[in-house]
Amino acid sequence: MGELRGRGSAPQRPRAGASGGPVPRPLGLLALQRAAGNAAVVQQVQRYAVGVPATADHATLMAWMQGNNPYAPDEAARTTARFRYNVTWDHSGESGSWTLTPRDTSTVTVTKSVDMPVWRARDPALQAAWAAGVTALRAHEAQHEGVADTWRTTLLGRLLAFSTSSSAATLQAARNEANTALAAEWQTWLAEHQAEQSALDPYSVVVANPQAPPATP
Repeated sequence: MGELRGRGSAPQRPRAGASGGPVPRPLGLLALQRAAGNAAVVQQVQRYAVGVPATADHATLMAWMQGNNPYAPDEAARTTARFRYNVTWDHSGESGSWTLTPRDTSTVTVTKSVDMPVWRARDPALQAAWAAGVTALRAHEAQHEGVADTWRTTLLGRLLAFSTSSSAATLQAARNEANTALAAEWQTWLAEHQAEQSALDPYSVVVANPQAPPATP
């Protein structure tokens, strides 16, 4: 038997954008493979081709998955979620005593990508075992996507509830301080999101070998 393993969102590194929040990295598209059902897959799901022929046996297939797939040896699929906020500050007070809060038009967005293997076996029994494994793996990655969606709402709520004070002489200096304070708080929130994603793993699904001899009683 062989295993397919999945993993959730990798930690997000801060990258300062014009809004003061992290910006998502460009999605690294892997080799795309045409396959039945691909047209029905939502846009953020990507496919990487398994590099063995359709005539490969179970051992060859699983050896490639465990040693040569883009996330080997620990994973067969990966879900990544990148969050970005855009904030406009409301303020009250005066020089030396400012209070800043995000305007209610401030936003949080999430960009998700899911990388999954695609392959089709010529042998119907092996194809059925492979398809069952990939289906289970995709369902697990969907759990990671759900966590990201929930956290987008959580992050927006926390952003809108954020407030900070400043003793800066000018409003612009106060805004700069608010951006710095929010960016630091944002990283602690992302760490909480990552902890929830990590709690779903490790995960693996067995792809049974249809050619394996029956177990000895």
